[in-house]
Amino acid sequence: MHHQSPVGKKGAGGEEEKTGSNPTDRGKAGTKRNLLTDAKGIPLSIALSGANRHDSRMLSAMLEGIVVALPIPSTEEERHLALDRGYDTEACREITAQHALTAHIPRKATEATPLPPPSDPERHPLAA
Repeated sequence: MHHQSPVGKKGAGGEEEKTGSNPTDRGKAGTKRNLLTDAKGIPLSIALSGANRHDSRMLSAMLEGIVVALPIPSTEEERHLALDRGYDTEACREITAQHALTAHIPRKATEATPLPPPSDPERHPLAA
């Protein structure tokens, strides 16, 4: 029956590494799909995780799971990776460097440096 899977019930069985309590669905087990695409929106990799796992924890799995053979960049060519503020951690910056990628990650807001207004071009900078 539809919606009768035991994995959907709170505390039910399932592959523990790929399910987790969903904070938006009363703690029922759920999954999250993290998708990596190229500049044209073509999928390159997908990583499956528990619904309660932070996206930044899946960055390495997404980069290592690319299924399309990428062309070898020339020496002067850089590869870029655009991510959102949730990836603004030193670990994510190290992972992108290990994969020879230039990361574009907006900085998180702090009390000293709050987010600029939505119309400000510094809210979504091109380079980090």
